[in-house]
Formats: sequence, structure tokens, C-alpha cells
Amino acid sequence: MARDLTKGSITKNLLFMAVPSMIGFGAQMLYDLIDIFWLGQLSSSAVA
Repeated sequence: MARDLTKGSITKNLLFMAVPSMIGFGAQMLYDLIDIFWLGQLSSSAVA
């Protein structure tokens, strides 16, 4: 079922397209923050 983006509210259509990207960016940011926190717990000899 295709959605006709030429009809209806512009705001709703933009949100319909933007929300999946925003969720993806948020998930990537959360992954990066957890990775930074985890790497920060390593000692300097383990990193070298």
C-alpha cells in the first residue's frame, strides 16, 4: 500500500519520512555513547 505524499498535510508527510531516520540516528548515537563509555573503562596498557 503506497502513501501519496502529494496529498494531505505537509507537516505530517515530512514527519512520516523523517521519523524513521531520526530513530536510526538515535540508535546509532546510543551505540556510540555505550562504545565510548566501554572503551573509557579500559586501561591505557590495554589500548596500546
